[in-house]
Amino acid sequence: MFKDTCSSLDEPPHPGEILREDILPCLDVTPRDLAKHLAIKESDLAEFLNEARPVTLELAQRLAAALGQAPHYWLGLQLQFDMFQAAFKVPDGVKPVTWRKKRAVTTVPSHVRTPGRAGSSQPHAVKQSRRGKAA
Repeated sequence: MFKDTCSSLDEPPHPGEILREDILPCLDVTPRDLAKHLAIKESDLAEFLNEARPVTLELAQRLAAALGQAPHYWLGLQLQFDMFQAAFKVPDGVKPVTWRKKRAVTTVPSHVRTPGRAGSSQPHAVKQSRRGKAA
């Protein structure tokens, strides 16, 4: 019933395609009826079904409650689709970082405790009162 999204060579389907092609026909539900059932605008659902809108967390929660999957099912489908699309795009203006050799640390950062310094991790002596109890 559901499309296989495990193959890394094929473009994963948009979640709207899965809902449109696989789920709605099995349920024999119209997009208008589903939008009403989900309590969302029919135009919002139409954009999603036409793959012009991504799954949002809210839509994933509504679909999950209505159809019986967990929200992460729908969000996972969207993530697979987005990652596949992103693999072919390089962000404008971003160049690889040129890494330098690591330098040896010559000073101890102030947040590191060392023995003999104020605030060190060495246990301090506890004064005892005359009765033998710690003060």
